[in-house]
Amino acid sequence: MQDGATVPIYYEARLAKIVLIESERPTIDAEFEELTEIEEAGKKEKLKSRRARLEAMVGTQKRLELIAKDIVNHFENRCAVQEGKGMIVCMSRRICVDLYSEIIKLRPDRHSDDEKL
Repeated sequence: MQDGATVPIYYEARLAKIVLIESERPTIDAEFEELTEIEEAGKKEKLKSRRARLEAMVGTQKRLELIAKDIVNHFENRCAVQEGKGMIVCMSRRICVDLYSEIIKLRPDRHSDDEKL
């Protein structure tokens, strides 16, 4: 830490409640069917586990929009007071990609095609 190569890490949880409106349940099931349509029947049944259903609820479009807004606002307010970086952890790669897309919609200047960054 003395040479600056290692920096302290501060963990700050950001919670976003999962609210499942009963009318959205058919949409989640349809999305699951679409995502798994190329899988074998046996494997598809295994994917219908508790985790798969939870991921479908966690990764809804509306929820990711809210989380993206919260992250952008929180990080920009924090950076106004203290220099730093941030790391976002998601339940799956798909959710990470979808959340990234939502953040870029809010702040397009944060995206770069440069693979070296």
